[in-house]
Amino acid sequence: MKLLHVSDLHFRAHWFEWVAAQAGGYDAVCLSGDLLDMFGTHKTSLRAQAQWVRGWLREFPGRLFVCSGNHDWWDSDGVVDTDAHGGWLDKMARPAVTVDGQGAYCGDYYIFCHPFRFPPVWPQAPHGKWILLHHVPPALAATGIGGTGGNDNGCRLLAGALTTAARPPWIVLSGHLHKPKSWRGRCGPVWSLNPTFDEVAAIPNHIIIDTATGTVTWVTERAGTWPLQIL
Repeated sequence: MKLLHVSDLHFRAHWFEWVAAQAGGYDAVCLSGDLLDMFGTHKTSLRAQAQWVRGWLREFPGRLFVCSGNHDWWDSDGVVDTDAHGGWLDKMARPAVTVDGQGAYCGDYYIFCHPFRFPPVWPQAPHGKWILLHHVPPALAATGIGGTGGNDNGCRLLAGALTTAARPPWIVLSGHLHKPKSWRGRCGPVWSLNPTFDEVAAIPNHIIIDTATGTVTWVTERAGTWPLQIL
């Protein structure tokens, strides 16, 4: 199985276009949250951004797993808004697109997409190795520790669940921290991967997971390519 892991696209249309163009070379693409940009860098409302991303998801030419991040949520403010709280993404589920709260097999591996702001409770995972998409990396892993200040900004609830679960995932695919201490780390027995974020790069930083070779490879425009043997 060969996976492409990308995160934090933050409504950069050329990055979305690049991801779609790569789909044919992988068994699946995994997006671990923050498809939208809540800070208004693009002067487009979150609802308008979500509308554009929905169109992209409808036309995506391959197998896709996607979980929400903090930028993908807004509150309903007391009115009926079925797109709030990540609802816009939930509506995009189809056989080829697995979204928040859902899991499916890709080859021999089960992949589960965890919704943002939900407690780290996953379903009864099938036997064998499985993969979790969770926007915020686990605490204790280098992927959730700031690269400069050194603060651990990872999810402590997730770390607790990973270190005590009878059958934890093999890998957690995250994002959220744009410049962590490292793109890879460990939380107990679990690998944690974060492709990181380079706002000026022509293509998004990304990670290639290849179970045939037993490698994960971090690919960046400015920091080069870094393979890691994990099997």
